[in-house]
Formats: sequence, C-alpha cells, structure tokens
Amino acid sequence: MAADWPQWGGTDSRNLVSPEKNLPTGFDPQKGRAGDDANVRWVRKIGNAAYGNPKHYRFRKGKEIPYYEGDKRKRWSTNKHDGKFVGPSQIIGTPVLYKNSVYVAIGQDPMHGRGKGMLHCVDPTGKGDITKNGCVWTYDGLDRSMATVSIAGGLLYVSDVAGRLHCLDADTGKIRWVCETHTETWGGALLADGKAYMCTKKYLYVFAQGAEVKLLSKIRLGSAIYSTPIAANRTLYVASQRELWAASIKP
Repeated sequence: MAADWPQWGGTDSRNLVSPEKNLPTGFDPQKGRAGDDANVRWVRKIGNAAYGNPKHYRFRKGKEIPYYEGDKRKRWSTNKHDGKFVGPSQIIGTPVLYKNSVYVAIGQDPMHGRGKGMLHCVDPTGKGDITKNGCVWTYDGLDRSMATVSIAGGLLYVSDVAGRLHCLDADTGKIRWVCETHTETWGGALLADGKAYMCTKKYLYVFAQGAEVKLLSKIRLGSAIYSTPIAANRTLYVASQRELWAASIKP
C-alpha cells in the first residue's frame, strides 16, 4: 500500500524521498499560464488562499517557561523574533524512520515568531524512556521548524521557519551545509531525481543533492508557497497560495 502514498515518498517510513526521475529543474510560470512553456503540463486556480522539548526549552532558572512567552504577538512576550528565543515547541512535522533511527524536529506556528528549534535522532530499539537513553544526537543550529526531514544517500535535509535548508550527515549529525534564503518556510524538502526541492513564501528552490551546497534554480510562482512539493508519474506538483502547478519535462 505504501506505493500509493506519493506524499510520503511511496514508503511507509514517511521519508520524503521519491524514486521519480527526469524531473524538471525549472519552468516559467508566466509562460506556463499562457500555455507557452513546454514543461508546464497544467495549472489550476485553487481559490483566493490556501492556507519534544529538551529541559532547557521548558524551564528557565528552575521555573517553567510560560507557553505564550514565545508568542511575539503578546505584548509581554520576550521573543524578539530574531531566532534566539528558547522556549516550548511542539512536534509539527512527521517523524521519519531511517536505518533504525527516528528523526524529528520541533517548532512552532510561524505566527508565534522565530525561536530556537532542535532536531533529534533517536534509537527506538531500546526500552524505557527512549528520550533519555535512546538519544543518538541532537542538532540545535536551526530555527523552529514545521518540516518533516528528508534523507537520501546518508544525508539529511531539513528546513526551518527562517528559510534555511540544513544538510547533515544522517548517522552522526555533522553539519554539511546551510543555505539561507531569507524567506519564511513552512514545508519540508522533497528529494527526487538527485535534486532537493524546497518552497518558501517567495520562491521554489531547486538544489542538487550532495555534501556541498549547489543551487540549480529558484522559481517565483506569483504567490506564497506554504506546502511541500510532491513528485509522481515523472511530474513535479507544487501548490502555491492560489494555484496548483504540475511540471514535467516534455518528451
């Protein structure tokens, strides 16, 4: 049944890695709307809009940190929206199972503002409190994240709300590279055809997979993108705030 789940990469591990090949690196949204871009198969209107904390994230000086202290909308919040606030977060993305390890990031609703996030790698094969005795590694170099991680070729890719794409060694947690887009990001990265596709409010970014950062293209779709791209039947699907795009390389 997993093969029928393209949104999870066709596997029950829910790892956003797709076996699709020959996917497009770029397309022209303006020409695509007019039917003049060979790579755009179709575009449809979709309406006016489509919309595990470590201890020091929960306690400060022995006192529990109020949940809404990290919400920049509150007048009494101490969150300066600079990514440095340390406070409670939730698991919003889906945990991913890879080589007997579970990977999951923590984050917050972006309306609460930026803050410190954390990525966990946990060995689930033990007994008892796995959060204590099953921790393989953690990475706190990212902002709050709502993303599901993606893993291929031993490399893990995870985006954060601040708009960074982080690439790490999946086994050790060693950072390989970080790319800063300076634009809010809600979704995760799709890995397919040797590429990593990541959406921000402004652009669809296309990177080459690998231990060194290589940006292949960035595409402006004309409205904000809050989703994670999906690939199926040699076609790349991307939902922006106002349109659903399907792009493939014309035979």
